[in-house]
Amino acid sequence: MAGQNAKGFSESSTPTVTLWLVQGCFQHEEAFRQELIGLLVLVPLGLWLGESGIERALLVGSLLLIPLVELLNSAIEAVVDRLVARSMNSPVVPRISALLRFFW
Repeated sequence: MAGQNAKGFSESSTPTVTLWLVQGCFQHEEAFRQELIGLLVLVPLGLWLGESGIERALLVGSLLLIPLVELLNSAIEAVVDRLVARSMNSPVVPRISALLRFFW
């Protein structure tokens, strides 16, 4: 594979692989698309509601965790589906959602 060395992907191909992962998740995961739509609304709201830089960072940072965890969850599910041939629901996303409600 182009851009791959003996230890894995080279540093120059890492952004390409990341964009490929996000694009694939966007195409195949309804939950990921819904979370990105929610970000379009809630990030400006978080910037507006936060009174200090720390409050804004907590509000927006907690929002950015949701799609990141969804990407990780989708990757884990793909590996499990490939190895076990049955889907296992991950409790990670609901826990991160609870963390989001805590900050908001």
